[in-house]
Amino acid sequence: MTNPLISIIIPAYNYARFLGACIDSVLSQTYDNWELIVIDNGSTDNTAEVLGRYTDARIRKYRIEINEGPVKAWAMGYGLSRGEFFALLPADDAFTPTKLQRQVEFLRNSPENTCVGTFIEVIDDDGQPDKGNWMHDWINRSVNYTDLKEWRWKHHFCIPTA
Repeated sequence: MTNPLISIIIPAYNYARFLGACIDSVLSQTYDNWELIVIDNGSTDNTAEVLGRYTDARIRKYRIEINEGPVKAWAMGYGLSRGEFFALLPADDAFTPTKLQRQVEFLRNSPENTCVGTFIEVIDDDGQPDKGNWMHDWINRSVNYTDLKEWRWKHHFCIPTA
């Protein structure tokens, strides 16, 4: 088996109610050279049951018995990753279907860049777009990343978009 180009890391702590949609968003990608590393970070809900529904060979599942915070799960996932690129995906977030394809194309066509992010769409509790949410305008704005002052004080990469 060849190594995947992208390693996607999902830390999950008591987010079973979101985890299926999160994993499904990865499975629905138009780009498929990825691995998904899911770290159950000591969940006490039915996270294990949700994970048990998935049999795709690209999904690797691990469990930390006692929750020690998200940084441990991120670090564990990164240590297990085999991809050239990696993406972090909190268990209560989701990718749009073309996210990985578009980002791989961008990075391949502009090798001087080492990171790429996107705008976000905030979804409310009913699954509807919430453009009035403060994060929508805070993150979804253009920033001149060649200007150090803007990069230092105004960058707003949102973890699941990078």
